Amino acid sequence: GRVEGAGVDGGGDGDDALAGVEAEDGSGFRAWLLELDAGRGGLLQYAGTLEQEFGSLLELAAAVSPVGPRESVVKAVDPLVYETLGMRSAGHRLVFARALVKIARESEGVLAGIG
Repeated sequence: GRVEGAGVDGGGDGDDALAGVEAEDGSGFRAWLLELDAGRGGLLQYAGTLEQEFGSLLELAAAVSPVGPRESVVKAVDPLVYETLGMRSAGHRLVFARALVKIARESEGVLAGIG
């Protein structure tokens, strides 16, 4: 059958966020980074390091931890990730963290269904 909740919101966000997660050649990172800033490519500078250091977006999403309601989403991502990427821009960190937290939340559901 029918997938629960599929297509209900009409936005298609669920599929887009995990698109390319399993890409073996690292192209998933490039496509994902382009999506984050509407194709401007400002975050592509991090693609090479992401490809070298992380096997997939799911592996990268493992660096996400819960934060309190008054804490910045930027703190949800392990500071070592920003350090490894050389990501010093507060704007880049914010966009990156929001997107990564979204993937982490969605992947929890995916991974829960595997076992």
